Amino acid sequence: MLKLLTLSSVFFCSLLCAQELVIENAYIPQPPPGSPASAYLLLKNSGPLKTLIDVDSAQAGMAMIHQTVVVDGVAKMKHVDAIDIPPNGQVQFAPGGTHIMLMRLSSPLQVGDEVSITLIFANQQKQEIRVPVKARQ
Repeated sequence: MLKLLTLSSVFFCSLLCAQELVIENAYIPQPPPGSPASAYLLLKNSGPLKTLIDVDSAQAGMAMIHQTVVVDGVAKMKHVDAIDIPPNGQVQFAPGGTHIMLMRLSSPLQVGDEVSITLIFANQQKQEIRVPVKARQ
C-alpha cells in the first residue's frame, strides 16, 4: 500500500509540474546539411522557480544549452550550466540569445520533421517536447 501511495505521489507531482511549465513557439530552423541545429522556444512557468540544467536528444550526438555573447565585436557561443525560469515568469530562447544547440545530428533535418528534445531540471524532473523543423526565414 505504501508503494502504491509513493508511486501515486510521484505521478501526481509529474503531472502538476508539467502543467506549471508551458512550452510555446518551439521550432528549429532547417540547418544546412552537415551543420548543427538550434532550437528556440518560450518557457512559461506558472509555479515556483524551476532550473533547467541540461537538454538531451536521441537525434543528436550532443545537445547543450548555449548563449550567444559578443566579445570584442565578435559573436560567440558559450555553454550555459543552468537557466532559471522564475516563479510566474518566462524565459525566451531566441536567435542571437539563449538557445538549444543540437550537434552531430543522426540525419539531415528536413522541413516538417520533428525532433524530440528532453528538458532536464535541477529537481531531476524531465519533460520531453517535440520540436518542428521549419524553413529558414
